[in-house]
Amino acid sequence: FRGLVAEDVRFFLDPERREEIAFVDDVFLDLDFGRILEKRLSINTLDVQDANLSLPLEPGNPRTGAKLRVRGLSGRIVVTESLIQIVKAEADVAGVAVSVRGNLIRPPNEVAGKRDSGEENRPTGGRLDERRQQARVLLSQLQSLEFPGEPPRVTIEFRGDLRDLSTTTATATIESDQVRRE
Repeated sequence: FRGLVAEDVRFFLDPERREEIAFVDDVFLDLDFGRILEKRLSINTLDVQDANLSLPLEPGNPRTGAKLRVRGLSGRIVVTESLIQIVKAEADVAGVAVSVRGNLIRPPNEVAGKRDSGEENRPTGGRLDERRQQARVLLSQLQSLEFPGEPPRVTIEFRGDLRDLSTTTATATIESDQVRRE
């Protein structure tokens, strides 16, 4: 028994569900059933195997349709009281094999419970827009490269604090036999 299986899962940035930040077609959830009796949903682990993920690059402007499409996503996320840990996530992004792992520190539950909508701990529009712009530039740069040999491999390791995403640090390593760019 692997927990609950959810299909066509949508993740939203805001409680009103105006800004979709991710869509996953297939996910396994390990829930804390003790908290369900308290009318609180708590996820212990989230597993995906060969799933497809779609991340809008401009959630505030859905007409552009700019999305980061991830294919063959497999990975595991472990959620504790104080940490969200991506144990390992691997996928194909624009023909590039990507592997990600890292940690995000979570605010304590009593702090999270006092927030009405999470607005004060959410990144400001400017910082969030800057991060999305960085993602668009990175994706366009990757797409401008040609890899005549084996497909490249990108490994990303990160860590940060959800209370202040500006403290997030990441290291990316790109490995490839051959790279060509006009």
